Amino acid sequence: MRSLAANRPRTNVLGKDFVIYPGVFHPELALDITEYVNEEILKVINGELRKKSEETSFDFLEVGCGAGYTAILTALASEKCHVWATDINEAAVKNTIENAKLHGVDARLKAATADVFDHKIFAGKKFDMIYWNMPWAGQNTEPGIEVDVLMRSLVDPGCQSIRRYLLEAKNFL
Repeated sequence: MRSLAANRPRTNVLGKDFVIYPGVFHPELALDITEYVNEEILKVINGELRKKSEETSFDFLEVGCGAGYTAILTALASEKCHVWATDINEAAVKNTIENAKLHGVDARLKAATADVFDHKIFAGKKFDMIYWNMPWAGQNTEPGIEVDVLMRSLVDPGCQSIRRYLLEAKNFL
C-alpha cells in the first residue's frame, strides 16, 4: 500500500481526482469495488435527498474515511449534504481535509481523528446515514494484537471495532 501511494500519489474515483498520502489506504488496491460501492452509496443518498424538503440538510458520517473520497463524493452530491469523516489514522484525516479543499467542499465537511464514534464532535449528534467500509481481512486475529495504523484499514483484530460500530451506531442514527 505504501509503495502504491508513493508511486501514484493521485488517483481517480468516479471521475474525480484525489491525492493519496503514502500512509493512507490506496483505493486502487480494489478500484472496481471502490467505484461500485460509491456508486451505490450515491444512489441511496440521492434517493434520500429526494425525500427531504428543500431546506432540510442531509447529515452523513463516514467512519474510516481514508483519503476521503466517499465523504467528498457525498458532499459533492448536493449542497444539502453535510459530512463528517473520521479515521483512526491521523494521516488519513489530513488527507481527507486536503481532498475536501481540492474539491471545494471543506466548508461542509468536518474530519477528525477518532476510533469509530470516539470523538467529542459526535456528542448529541444524529446522522441520516452512517457508512463504514469496514476492515475486510484478517478477522481471525486475536483481540489485542497490535497492528500499525495503515494495516488497521485492512485488519480489525478480533472484530473489536466492528462490534463497537454495530453496537453504537443506533445511538447516532
